Amino acid sequence: MKDKILEALKLKFIGVSDATLERIAIKKAVSVKEESEVQILVDAMTVDTIIQSEIDFKITDANRKAVENYETKHGLKDGQPLVKKPAGKTKKDADTDEDSDPNAIQKMITDAVTAAITPLQQKIESQEKEKTKAALAGKALEKLKSQGVPDWYLEDRNLSVESEDQIEQLVSQVKTNYDKTNQKLVDQGIVISVPKSSIEGTKDGEKIGKEAADKKNKKASDGVTAKAL
Repeated sequence: MKDKILEALKLKFIGVSDATLERIAIKKAVSVKEESEVQILVDAMTVDTIIQSEIDFKITDANRKAVENYETKHGLKDGQPLVKKPAGKTKKDADTDEDSDPNAIQKMITDAVTAAITPLQQKIESQEKEKTKAALAGKALEKLKSQGVPDWYLEDRNLSVESEDQIEQLVSQVKTNYDKTNQKLVDQGIVISVPKSSIEGTKDGEKIGKEAADKKNKKASDGVTAKAL
């Protein structure tokens, strides 16, 4: 089940290291019994889940390394001296008291965790921001198409916005600019304008005329002049 979870995590959290995702998959696999539960589990996970998991790992790893380094430096194993020292405090012992300061050890752990987590957090936040902007741009694009703005005008146009609140403003601005541009092209005979029919029975003809006009207008936007009706 671990492999299934890992595969789903890689698809959702693109750019996160395989090692990080594998640690999460191993941990989560313990509670997942059915394959149908995998996607539900992954869907419920967020960026914060990934970051917290990495923080937990780094804290554990930093603690382990701090203990190993301290024991190596002071000749200890599992907290006990490898070689018995004579009674009394030596100058060397006094000089190394600062090394055993809990605050100093905690600072070393904190610094190690911060150094490891900050790049990951920045990378994930950047990816999430880009995904959000792409989704918002997609909504703006659909709104513009629904209002009759053609593909040739929207092609390669920057539709980036930072929030949902900005979509309507962007759509209104682009639509207004399109209407002005399109009218100028119609007045100059560069594009074809198909007037809307007020007669119900000519809807099919209007649709066919519009399709023909769109094709000619697409060519016109590429530098080919079409005649105006």
